[in-house]
Amino acid sequence: MTRITRADQANHELDHDITRHFRFEVETRLQCNATQQVRYTTHEENVLSLTIPVEAATNHAEVLDYQAKLAEGKVDKSAAPVRHHIPFDAVLSNFSAEEDIQDFLSPATNVKGTASKVVRFKTFPDFLMIHLRRYVLSDNWVPKKLEAEIPLPERLSLEALRSHGLLPNETELPNDPEGSSANSQPQPDAAIMEQLGMMGFGANACARACLGVNNANAEAATNWLMEHMGDPDINDPLPTGTSNGGAAEVDEESLAMLISMGIDPSHARNGLKETGGDMERAVDWCFSHDPVDESNEPAAQEPQASSLPTGAGEYKLKAIISHIGSNLGSGHYVCHILKNGKWALFNDRKVCESQNPPFDMGYLYLYARE
Repeated sequence: MTRITRADQANHELDHDITRHFRFEVETRLQCNATQQVRYTTHEENVLSLTIPVEAATNHAEVLDYQAKLAEGKVDKSAAPVRHHIPFDAVLSNFSAEEDIQDFLSPATNVKGTASKVVRFKTFPDFLMIHLRRYVLSDNWVPKKLEAEIPLPERLSLEALRSHGLLPNETELPNDPEGSSANSQPQPDAAIMEQLGMMGFGANACARACLGVNNANAEAATNWLMEHMGDPDINDPLPTGTSNGGAAEVDEESLAMLISMGIDPSHARNGLKETGGDMERAVDWCFSHDPVDESNEPAAQEPQASSLPTGAGEYKLKAIISHIGSNLGSGHYVCHILKNGKWALFNDRKVCESQNPPFDMGYLYLYARE
């Protein structure tokens, strides 16, 4: 989706941006427990990424018994493995549950205390991608695949998770003290960054992970990293969020080096802007995008669509991507798609009707509004 958006920006075709039909707004409600005052913030997502609560499994005893026998070599390898059975309602409840925040510096009292946080949908997209975080870290910090059976419904209602914004009986939290609200962009948590850095991850990847889980904790951030290590921009600098003074944002020495390679100056400048000043990525960007004269681009600030499509939170399952294999380093991805009332299996170039779609073993699910 990022590549589609970048291509549309380069071609000035944002009016035709299809990714907006997958994007939605999430609203976070933060309440200071000392004063009961609240703050609502909104951010945009294009996938609902869900942590799997293994503790919610309904068959813990059976799984433990199976794992013990497996370790002793007493399991018939031809028999089906015993996996955790986790209701999808438990996964959704884990996402929507109230989270306690410790050491919260209240802008109302300027004293550290506790707060509570709840996340809800502000808008519902036309197409909703649901991602189950099956790649996790074991107790010894070794990446592994979580083989759990989580049956997702063919029809899904999320209306109960719709946000309602500030209520008449609620009082808003004041702005952060000492001008800390001057930078409205969320910042990665330094403590989590340090823990991730000790595991060997790059600083930019650590920052993206922190923001990807809203600075929840190191474990959640690590799991996010394991899921996104293949992202092409995982080690890219975070966007600065600044939009003024475009010329000042570009390092003149880097610009001169690109120009010396025969790249048009305005095109080189655009490349550096689009890649956060990273020389190597800027070269790739310049050679993969048609030159656009910066003088004809007041639309360097080309507006995004003013609003995202939204409607009822009622969906029907349309496709499933699943991973065949026992670990992260091997295996194969296949896709099941609902076509003409039947489920079709797409395995590379082989396509056939599927009698038993993996409703409970998927990695990524695509829902469409009913």
